[in-house]
Amino acid sequence: MLKVKSLTKILDIRIEKDDLKEIMGNNKCIYSIRKLSFGVASVVVACGLGFLAGSVGSVSADETFAASHILEIDKPSSESIDKDKSVGGSEKEATASEEQHFEEKHLDTPKVTEKESRVEFNYIDESTGKKLFSEERTGKVGEDLHYDTRKKISEFKRNGYVLVEDGYLKTDESQKLFQDEKEPQTYTIKLTPKHEVVSLQNQTNPKSNEEVEAGVVDSPKWPADAEKIRTNQERPLERTIQRTIKYKYKNNGKEAFAEKKQSISFERYATVNLVTKEISYSNWKIKQEHIKNQTAKISYVDISENKLLKEDTVTGESGYPIEYSTLKTISDYKRQGYDLVSSDYDRGLQYFDQDSKTDQIFKVALTPRLEFIYPEDRLPTAHKKVDEDVQDSPLWPSSVSNIVNKKSIDRNISYQDFVTHDKVAEDRNDQVHFKRVAKVDFVRGDLYYRDWMSEEPNLPKVGSPLVKGLVADKEAVAEKTVAVTDSTIKETVYYKHLGKWIAISPTANENVASIQYPNDQDGNPSKPGLASYPGLGTIPYLKGYKAVTSATDLMLKDSSHPELGYLLPEVPEDFTKDTVIHYLPVKATEPEPPRGEQPKTPANPFPKDPKQPEVPIVEKPKTPENPVPEEPKRPEGPAVDQPKVPEKPSPKEPNQPKVPTAEKPKIPEKPAPEEPKKPETPIIRETKEAGKLPETASHDSILLVVGYLSALSGLLLFKGKKD
Repeated sequence: MLKVKSLTKILDIRIEKDDLKEIMGNNKCIYSIRKLSFGVASVVVACGLGFLAGSVGSVSADETFAASHILEIDKPSSESIDKDKSVGGSEKEATASEEQHFEEKHLDTPKVTEKESRVEFNYIDESTGKKLFSEERTGKVGEDLHYDTRKKISEFKRNGYVLVEDGYLKTDESQKLFQDEKEPQTYTIKLTPKHEVVSLQNQTNPKSNEEVEAGVVDSPKWPADAEKIRTNQERPLERTIQRTIKYKYKNNGKEAFAEKKQSISFERYATVNLVTKEISYSNWKIKQEHIKNQTAKISYVDISENKLLKEDTVTGESGYPIEYSTLKTISDYKRQGYDLVSSDYDRGLQYFDQDSKTDQIFKVALTPRLEFIYPEDRLPTAHKKVDEDVQDSPLWPSSVSNIVNKKSIDRNISYQDFVTHDKVAEDRNDQVHFKRVAKVDFVRGDLYYRDWMSEEPNLPKVGSPLVKGLVADKEAVAEKTVAVTDSTIKETVYYKHLGKWIAISPTANENVASIQYPNDQDGNPSKPGLASYPGLGTIPYLKGYKAVTSATDLMLKDSSHPELGYLLPEVPEDFTKDTVIHYLPVKATEPEPPRGEQPKTPANPFPKDPKQPEVPIVEKPKTPENPVPEEPKRPEGPAVDQPKVPEKPSPKEPNQPKVPTAEKPKIPEKPAPEEPKKPETPIIRETKEAGKLPETASHDSILLVVGYLSALSGLLLFKGKKD
């Protein structure tokens, strides 16, 4: 207890206890007079002494108000930001008339495999750890993810959230692929509820179900009860406590001094959670002059180049909320082609700290928006909105007019006459198509390209067409592997005329026949056909003449029918030159021209050709005379002395009895010269030595001797059988 010794009367301090209880509550209040003016400080001290004096009670230091929600915030170093490259703030609008300098840069081309991969995208409420949303994508390893977080984040913003960190957008562009991992890839997008402060100092005046920041894209709305925050008498933002001090003499109760009245005012602020729609209140603080003794800086940084884009400065009092919104500025940068990656500031409520020597720095990380342009996509139009239905959508930069992501290499094949170069067949056109992926930088306008790719990089082999009467210099145009840097490929196939068989009249200077060499019957355009090809015709026959070439005589198709003409000679090696046929007179001593039935022309289907093998068949039976000289071999041995010899010529042999029966009448006709032993020696000797009869004997005498020997052999056999 503090007692006033200079007074003889005890101070009569009357304070309503209920008011004090509500003010104090169960919390403690800390107030500081640091940096306050002397006048203000004296008022605070007087009020404090007044509360400590009197018979009602006292206020201890432990019963003072406490400053709440003082956070320690990681402060990014401003030295790490390239301030020399700082540009104008968000007020700068991208215009369609601006000409942008851009570069073409290489973009790594991933290798796509057949392996399957899975990716998860998780949206998390950082304040609670709760998973708000999750979705999955599947694809082949090496393929682009083709995922966009903007739409979902925008939805969450309208529901009262702010982005803390986009884990997918933060990832390096080269890594935004389906990767070869057994476990699915995971990208986390962190969000947190947005809070709005309503206090006596700010101008925030909530309107139920209206946008928190009118005209700002994706702005959330106030809850229904928010507009009552300033008018709610039950839960006001300020309250004043009054007291009266009376001075009386102790002995008689008379007034010693005039009474004094004192008052002290308290204030607090309300916080609205735009996700849960809850309204909470801070602890009471003594209302006093607010001294803005703290500084906070919000830096907008292009993290792709570590370049400071803009920096806003906010001042305020220690322990009080930093009343600043990044929504409008971020929306402006989106129009310029940036994407929001993360924000230190929007982690909920931010408060001014107690350190007046060091500024608080909050970093808002931005990066240029990048968009893939695939060959199958329709090329975008420069200076036109990317997303038509999005208010802060950027415009396509002018560089998109220069995108080249498709290219074809042409091959033209012409078929021409070798001499005149006239077209002999329709041209053939083939193409190899190349494609590549482009990526657009919306801030700088730069174009990134992946490697050119082709599903079929080879031009096919093309057979030359078959043209009647002509022969090509090549059977086909070969297959060719094409590079994207190749210019148009031109090929020419030249055709020459096939030669002819030309027969010249022997009596007049004119042609009696002109037959063109045939095309190849198998369809090869670079070769001629055979002379034996059916339907070509023949060279006319002229009586008294024979047809010849410079190399050979022609052959009649059929010597029995010379009117059928001559067979065509072979096509020469140089089949573009004519074969000239002349007629030469035939002399009386000259044989007729050779028959056409020669083995060189088996292809001609004449009806007489199959009779050729029948000739040896007819002549074979004319040679049974050969066994006749073999029969004298039988008497060489002593056939008479051997009893088994007569058993062999049995009556079953039909040929043996013919010999004696045919020659028997000749035996009595010429008895005189029949000397059996004289002719035996030379006949047997000639048979053994040379197989010939003596030159001095006539043919008739030989037959006579043979007949005689046959008759003698028959008599001996008959006599032996009888005995």
